[in-house]
Amino acid sequence: MLSKINKLYCLIAVTVLYLLLFVWQGLDFTDMGFWLTSYQQFYSQPATIWAPCWLTAFIGHWVGFILGGSVLAYKLGYIFVIAASAVISFLLLGSQIGKTWGLAALILLVVVFSRGYLGNWIDYNQLTALFYLCSATFLFFGLSNQRKFLIICAGIVIGANVFIRLPNLTGIALIAAIWFYGLVCRWSSRYIFVCTFLFVAGVTLGVALIWALIEVHGHGEMYIRGIRAIINEAYAANSPHPGGGLLKQLIHSHAIAFSEALFSIISFLIFSYLIKFYNDKYRRFFTGFTLIFGSIILFYISYYRGQSVAIYPGIFYLVLVGIIYSQLEQSQNLSLLAFISIVILFVTPLGSNNGISNSIFGMWLALPLSLSWLWCSTRENTHFSLKCQTKRLCVMYDSCWSQLILEFWLQLSHWL
Repeated sequence: MLSKINKLYCLIAVTVLYLLLFVWQGLDFTDMGFWLTSYQQFYSQPATIWAPCWLTAFIGHWVGFILGGSVLAYKLGYIFVIAASAVISFLLLGSQIGKTWGLAALILLVVVFSRGYLGNWIDYNQLTALFYLCSATFLFFGLSNQRKFLIICAGIVIGANVFIRLPNLTGIALIAAIWFYGLVCRWSSRYIFVCTFLFVAGVTLGVALIWALIEVHGHGEMYIRGIRAIINEAYAANSPHPGGGLLKQLIHSHAIAFSEALFSIISFLIFSYLIKFYNDKYRRFFTGFTLIFGSIILFYISYYRGQSVAIYPGIFYLVLVGIIYSQLEQSQNLSLLAFISIVILFVTPLGSNNGISNSIFGMWLALPLSLSWLWCSTRENTHFSLKCQTKRLCVMYDSCWSQLILEFWLQLSHWL
């Protein structure tokens, strides 16, 4: 029965219906009020625009205009961006690990994970994720199919993404994927340089196109003043976005991410070893016990993800590196996809005072790919399967249980 249902349409429908449950919850008058005001008054009061996010305000204005201009309109725009991200993620990942119900479920998990984090209206975080996904798709198929035009398109999207949010300039790090894939596939140095040049040319073209759009609107001088304001803020003593402070926060948060990830992986291995000693009778009890308490634990981690979110990118980094290493000979395309996922996961939170928490917006590829790999050791032409995986599910829940113990201990230490 399920095989007759279009998985992509089902994913879109569930995503939209789920997000529609939360669009009726009014607004706040701080961040949301600021951004919606700048969207609504984009032309009448351009001084309300936060210039370094000019393209965000431009898109926000027209989305609101088309959908009616109310608070609900901007929330519906948010749903559209999330649904588009889900579709692109499904199609890109599905090209390598199969367009299955399992993949759709994992992408829906990303939707649930990101829902409401830092707002539920169309803003630069969701748009950043969408632009990175578009660029990743163009770059992946451009490299794997040796389509130069697609590589240029990937660069254009990265160039435009700079105007969604200025720190997205770091997205140019996707150049590393060109060199990685070129070396793995043993391309000539000349061809690697050609692809690199095309990508950089695309970035330059993307920047030029959006800058031309800014000038057409007469906002060029305002944008330059906004950039100067950000530079001054980075050096200000009491700035919420100090340059040195953000770098220290980045290093500290990634150190926590890797330490928590290693702790969970070690616990995963321990439980994998211990579960072998249970016979069938006790294993069923152990599985049921773990599923019940594991569900509570996962709810805890999800609800308090602001405290424990570091574990997720840490695990994904390690798993994605494992995918790259194990698939270098078997599937260079899968290795490329994992490499691109790592780059996006790393660059997405850069420049934010929320630190690694903003990695949530870079998980559209990393989370489904990592969990599918952990679940069934995905190989080339191997489709995602949910059959006979009770033991693995039990072990994964126990790893989360161990993480809860660690989080509780850290919190208790803070109280004491």
